[in-house]
Amino acid sequence: MAEAEAQELGAFRKPIRSERGELGIVRRRGANSDTTIFFVHGGGGRAGQFRHQIDHVAKKANVVAFDFLGHGTSDKPDHSSMYSADDHLYDLIAIFERFKTKINHIISHCYGCIHTFRFINWLYEQNRVREVGKLVMMSVSADAPATGGVFLKLPSTILG
Repeated sequence: MAEAEAQELGAFRKPIRSERGELGIVRRRGANSDTTIFFVHGGGGRAGQFRHQIDHVAKKANVVAFDFLGHGTSDKPDHSSMYSADDHLYDLIAIFERFKTKINHIISHCYGCIHTFRFINWLYEQNRVREVGKLVMMSVSADAPATGGVFLKLPSTILG
């Protein structure tokens, strides 16, 4: 997502530092500060792909959309070991922990659904699954590998 796109969203954009690099993030405060909608993009995607949905949802709820490492405005390390499914899961956990509110919903697209499934499983194992109220999963692939796959091995020039 380009800086101009973040400005077009009327968004607060400040990178979040993870152990592996900076994650680009778009955050907007909505009218209802008790509710947050998290957008999770798929492989090769970026937070900015949700700009129209963000504009609509932000009228009623807080919005958080972020770029996984190697995507959009996030850092793009050249080491393939930096793009494991577990690393993406830990980034999603960190984003959720930082921005969650009383009511939280997640909207995922494509390969982002795999990370979201794993995140919900992590919440379940922590006896915290009720922290997410609703899930919307778009373009879910039933046969996508949960441990990586082709999207996590694409060169950073394609993912940028």
